[in-house]
Amino acid sequence: MTFETIKKLYINAALVSDITREDTHYYLFDGESYLEIPKEDLTQGEIALLDELFSSSENTSMWYQYLIKEIPIHNRSLISYKVIQFKTNVKKENQIMLMRTLSDFFETVEDAFFFDDSIGMIVVQDQEIDTLELDGFLTTMNDDFSSKSSLYIGEANMLGEQHILNVKEERELFKKSESNQLINTFQNTYLNTLLRPQLQNSHLASQILSRINTQQDPYPLIHSLWNNQANISKTAQDLFLHRNTLIYRMDKFNEEVGLSLRDLDDLLICYLLIR
Repeated sequence: MTFETIKKLYINAALVSDITREDTHYYLFDGESYLEIPKEDLTQGEIALLDELFSSSENTSMWYQYLIKEIPIHNRSLISYKVIQFKTNVKKENQIMLMRTLSDFFETVEDAFFFDDSIGMIVVQDQEIDTLELDGFLTTMNDDFSSKSSLYIGEANMLGEQHILNVKEERELFKKSESNQLINTFQNTYLNTLLRPQLQNSHLASQILSRINTQQDPYPLIHSLWNNQANISKTAQDLFLHRNTLIYRMDKFNEEVGLSLRDLDDLLICYLLIR
């Protein structure tokens, strides 16, 4: 169904370039322009039907076909591309505007699209991304749209089968990630997404966790040591403990739990177990 057909059904419908009256009007987007219909002209059933008709429309963009349908792009360019995934709880009628706003942050954007109800991709040529600036941008954007949106910055790759496989794995990482961070990468998601589930299914790890729970306030201790890379002085400051008191608690932990919080491998195990 085209916008021209819908305009014949709803005489007050109009083509517009942007969303300006979302409280009183319903919007559809066909990839190029918006169709604005007064909500008073629509029943809830009609809105649901229009949502279904337009959400089920097959995306024919080259990048969608390549990244989602895994149809190769026959291009010998040596340019590398990053795929920025994003997920949001913004209202459906504001999704395209949010996607455009987010795309404006990046340089050399090749394409942007939703491939699920609340998840989309922005394809950019390889570039340095200032994550501190991006974090502030996302915070402001979420305030402006009254939304909760986060993203995953993929690795740069040239076109090809390996790129498709990498993006598929990145999609799984982002989907399974329970992080509350606005910006996610392989580095800050793989521990919880890939390693932690293995520990949760381990009988040995369960026994270690039981021993950890016998200690005095072990969770703040482990979290602080992890955040400070096992630096005793910084951890003591964070926990408002005397350095000697902290050392005593760490030695007691080692003796009773069997893991040394000074050892980064042991500390990593403890950190993943209590997450």
